[in-house]
Amino acid sequence: MKNNFLDSFFYKNYKTLKVTRGFLDGYVLYEYLKFNKDIKTFLEIGVYKGAIFSLIAETIEHINCILIDPDMTNFKETIPQNMLKNINCIEHKSDDVNWDSLPLFDLISIDGNHIQPHPTNDVRNCLSKTKNNTIILLDDYDHEEMYITRNLLKQNKWISWLKLDQMEWWSKQDLMPFIHYILKKKEIQNFSRIYQGSVDDDCKWRISAPQAIYENVSIIEKYIK
Repeated sequence: MKNNFLDSFFYKNYKTLKVTRGFLDGYVLYEYLKFNKDIKTFLEIGVYKGAIFSLIAETIEHINCILIDPDMTNFKETIPQNMLKNINCIEHKSDDVNWDSLPLFDLISIDGNHIQPHPTNDVRNCLSKTKNNTIILLDDYDHEEMYITRNLLKQNKWISWLKLDQMEWWSKQDLMPFIHYILKKKEIQNFSRIYQGSVDDDCKWRISAPQAIYENVSIIEKYIK
């Protein structure tokens, strides 16, 4: 287990991975994986180079990972062999997967095709594989067609707890303990803004970082211990 975000494969290979996953989303997920020790099963739709998977693999031991992507070439070329433990790579489109054969998941990342009806189909399939404490990470939530997908989650009583620069965190469980944990970590407030959703917003909390940080991510190194 990596004890420092700066030592993670994600951060050390950020130039390669940043095309699909910004550092803020990676850092907050890294902190959550340290905070919640009960995650045992992980599902990812849309793997690409494996940015999120790398954080999972290095932070949680003995986790069962199922990765779905029609083309795993970039993933296999990026992630080293010593990290490829306890995973099942399903190299098919998510619509073609036998969902009945999959277990229930503690954490789900959805980053597949963003054109409808694909993201809504992905969420609908994933909802059948959730527990009471499952968290769904919905990528590119502000994409012009994602409002349909987000409405499906709302209709099923899921709550938008957190919006980052790329991912939106949905869960039926109370995520305020993690929000409080993040708020107490003053280091993150040195390079990002944490604030509650407004009256007109439909999420509980937001965390964002200025573009200047993304252009020179090494700025964060003096804040993260």
